[in-house]
Amino acid sequence: MTRGKMRAAMAALTLAGGLVTTGQAQSAFFNGSFELPVQPAIDANAPGGWHMPDPGLTFIRNNGEVAGVNAQQGTRFIELAADGTGLFRGVTTDYLNRIHDPLTGLLCRDPDGDGIANGLCPLPPQGRPYYDAPFDWNGGDIEITAWINIPGQLAAPTLETLPDGSQALIGEVVGVFFYPKGAGNGLQNNGEFSFVVDARQARTTNGQWVQLGGIVPIQTIRDQVIQLGANGAWTMPPFPNRMKITIGRWKFDYPGTAASAFIDNVVYRQLPVGPTRCNLADITGIGGPPSAPDGLLTGDDFNAFIGAFAAGDLLADITGIGGPPADPDGLVTGDDFNAFIAAFAAGCP
Repeated sequence: MTRGKMRAAMAALTLAGGLVTTGQAQSAFFNGSFELPVQPAIDANAPGGWHMPDPGLTFIRNNGEVAGVNAQQGTRFIELAADGTGLFRGVTTDYLNRIHDPLTGLLCRDPDGDGIANGLCPLPPQGRPYYDAPFDWNGGDIEITAWINIPGQLAAPTLETLPDGSQALIGEVVGVFFYPKGAGNGLQNNGEFSFVVDARQARTTNGQWVQLGGIVPIQTIRDQVIQLGANGAWTMPPFPNRMKITIGRWKFDYPGTAASAFIDNVVYRQLPVGPTRCNLADITGIGGPPSAPDGLLTGDDFNAFIGAFAAGDLLADITGIGGPPADPDGLVTGDDFNAFIAAFAAGCP
């Protein structure tokens, strides 16, 4: 993905805001907890199911290796170190099988991971395998969550000029983003646009694990992919059938900080196609979480909200500071409580 498109994606989603979580979810891709060991024959530095394009600044850690930081759950987690450049650092499900370099048009910059652009990139099974999550073009919305720990301070936002000439505040970001990718052998790179599931520029979590993430509506994904196809980036059908997932930190090459950030327990799932959420208080279905909102307001919604609010779970994050129409902001506050009670009392249309 080009830096320009990454900036555009971030700017668009930062302005749009509004990510809603649905509580506990079962992950639909391999080793989101990082608990499985390194596979030396595939990637000598990354946990199973992931590729690590910059092992000098990204590390798999075990409990007891980093002072003051242990896994959010289990014994293993990812450290995203930095060198102050603001360059991307992270792990991803298929980086080393990238088909082409959008900056040069050359095929696969670095097929063997040695830092040298030296030829064609072998596709699986000859090359490194894809670990992308399954994706159904006709399925439901996409939910991704992750636990993030930033003990220090990330770089403060600075006003920068984007490639299109506009200006935006660009902060150093730690987050999760994902690409819908091509069908078949992967030669069709449908997903050059990335959807960032948490674009908040939080500079610190004060050494605590904080769950970030949310839902991107399936229609938003379809619209972006179709629009880029209309601009000549690819042709369809076939439609995307897998989802590249990347977690990392970046400031688009603008100066960043050297403070480390840590990530654990990434969960991805595609929600089932179902009734439209009827209002802010419709946060779950019959039986409660992990059921998706079902277009009804019942005691399950009420009980799920009260339980989540008491626990500080992001399921209760339904609005932002000041209440509706503010979008969810990654915090559970009295504004969320008041908004839920008002919406529940109002009922569904």
